[in-house]
Amino acid sequence: MSSEVLFGLDKLRNELEVKCVRATEECVRGIVTRSDAYCPTSTGKLRDSKDIIINGNDGVIVYTESYAEVVHETPQPMLKSGRSRFLAQAIKETYDKDFGRGSIVTGK
Repeated sequence: MSSEVLFGLDKLRNELEVKCVRATEECVRGIVTRSDAYCPTSTGKLRDSKDIIINGNDGVIVYTESYAEVVHETPQPMLKSGRSRFLAQAIKETYDKDFGRGSIVTGK
């Protein structure tokens, strides 16, 4: 292969990597927007405790309050506000509709 072809392929790969990262960021922003709307709020501390981590094509949303998993898994009838499984619902509505996959990992 000529050096021009290799340069062209490298440039294309770099452009695709940038676009993939942007797409990941856009998906994560969409999930966070919905998750914020669905997150049960008494004080707002749980919603405000989220960390968003983008590493290449991977996006992670972490709620750092110690009670986050308990609230997330609380059945809907027991909640005074918000939705049960607020993050799972946000992923389902945002990510799955566009890409057909998504996952939730709870615990440490």
